[in-house]
Amino acid sequence: MPYDMKQKLIRIISEAFANVAKHSAATRLKISIVRQRDFYSLVVKDNGKKEVTQIKAGMGLDNMRIVAESYGGNFSYGYQDGFYVHMTLYVED
Repeated sequence: MPYDMKQKLIRIISEAFANVAKHSAATRLKISIVRQRDFYSLVVKDNGKKEVTQIKAGMGLDNMRIVAESYGGNFSYGYQDGFYVHMTLYVED
């Protein structure tokens, strides 16, 4: 994994921890980073309760989207048995 990508993923994971502490009643946070052939897949998921009917993108989620797009990837988030964020980051071999 390229160094700059590692640094950005560390910031994203830190933001995920902060979001869980600030916005969720979660007791667990699962982080998964998987290398596929030409991309990394990052999934961050908690087991928090859905307290609002609509999740609003704030600075943290917007920054995550920008990072994903800067690597030609995709970004999504939502609620399914807890809040999740999924992003793909493409890398050149």
